[in-house]
Amino acid sequence: MPPSRPTVLVTGGARRIGRAIALEAARQGWDVVLTWRRSALEARRTARAVEALGRRALALRVDVARPPSIRQAARALRRRGIRVDLLVNSAAVFEPTPIGRATPAHWDRVLDANLKGPFFVIQEMLPRMREGGSVVNIADAAGVVPWPSYAAHAASKAGLIMLTKVLARALAPRLRVNAVAPGPILPAPGVSRAAWRRAIGRTALRRAGEPSDVARAVLFLAGSRFTTGQTLLVDGGRHLVF
Repeated sequence: MPPSRPTVLVTGGARRIGRAIALEAARQGWDVVLTWRRSALEARRTARAVEALGRRALALRVDVARPPSIRQAARALRRRGIRVDLLVNSAAVFEPTPIGRATPAHWDRVLDANLKGPFFVIQEMLPRMREGGSVVNIADAAGVVPWPSYAAHAASKAGLIMLTKVLARALAPRLRVNAVAPGPILPAPGVSRAAWRRAIGRTALRRAGEPSDVARAVLFLAGSRFTTGQTLLVDGGRHLVF
């Protein structure tokens, strides 16, 4: 990847919303580094799709819940001479937390991936980021609107929204840090049709969004050079309906 090209790093970029962000960035002229943990086939397909758009792609296996794995990815970028202009923390886990049956292991799994992971990705990638670049964290409407059945997830995303503000102050003026908080975009594995219909019915717009809605919001924040510490809700007005 020549240093003159703008480069985006998308964690969890192999599939779902992460894939949409990687492809939208490629359409807008960015080279793409994407990370994957279990989705090897999807990562190869996404990388090929980026290359078909005339951009360069690199797929790295990374477990964002494990700082040594993140550190290894940072070393891989350094060896290749890759500098990052935009870092998107999209990798996450989404699991229900039944109040009566939640375990410490469950909480650790969710917070390690959704909150601790983005922090250490940013920490490890800081030396690889260009001055004037930006970070966009993928939060969730659940970080703003409480979901009783998803306590750990909601807490992790609320924490990520606050972490966004903290890092926006800590890293200014070198970097900008913002977040996008999607509402119902894609049903999570295991979510029933009835539950998905209820989620859509709780939006003001009465419809689900598309992954491309989130991707365009990410690229908007990447280009909005006087915006930092903000969380952009892309939720169809979910936060307005109780």
